Amino acid sequence: MLFPLCYGGAVSAYLGEYATTEAQCHEALALGQELGDRYNQAIACNILGQAAYDQGQYAGAGLVAAKPGA
Repeated sequence: MLFPLCYGGAVSAYLGEYATTEAQCHEALALGQELGDRYNQAIACNILGQAAYDQGQYAGAGLVAAKPGA
């Protein structure tokens, strides 16, 4: 369930649909935290950080990457 959310977010980012990217990756991140799935949490954070970077939100990209416990 988390894999499709994460990579759906990645595809949305590729298409420039960043609101969809954020929604899907935040949902995957929340579910990953609930399930203790650190692998998919890391993937969701990576995609969120890349999407922020792609939009020129460099500080936001760094905050996603440095998020403790995510």
